[in-house]
Amino acid sequence: APPRREPEPPAGTPYAREELVATMTDDELAEHRATLPGAELLGYMPLRGDFDVEHENDAELLVADMDLGPDDDPADRELKRQVLRSYNAKLDERERRKRFVIERGLLDYKRRRQRERDMSPQQR
Repeated sequence: APPRREPEPPAGTPYAREELVATMTDDELAEHRATLPGAELLGYMPLRGDFDVEHENDAELLVADMDLGPDDDPADRELKRQVLRSYNAKLDERERRKRFVIERGLLDYKRRRQRERDMSPQQR
């Protein structure tokens, strides 16, 4: 199988803004933050591109206390690998849901509300 390539971060993610934000003053940063989609939503951090509470928010509890040691017997090792695969699947789903929201512009609450107001009652 070909090596797995990491997808490029979508435009508007923290990776795309990192360089810009690093050069801003505090006032410029506050002004910039207020213009970002999702800035007015409670629980969303637009500069990080992250939510306070994520999908499967306590998924990390699965692996938090897990020890992978050289003395583990093969059955133990395989069980731990399965737990790690489960954890990685949860992280993948978390990222998929976050991208779904970002790519569809669902964080831009003000713009969505304005479009709804502009619609006739039949269009809503």
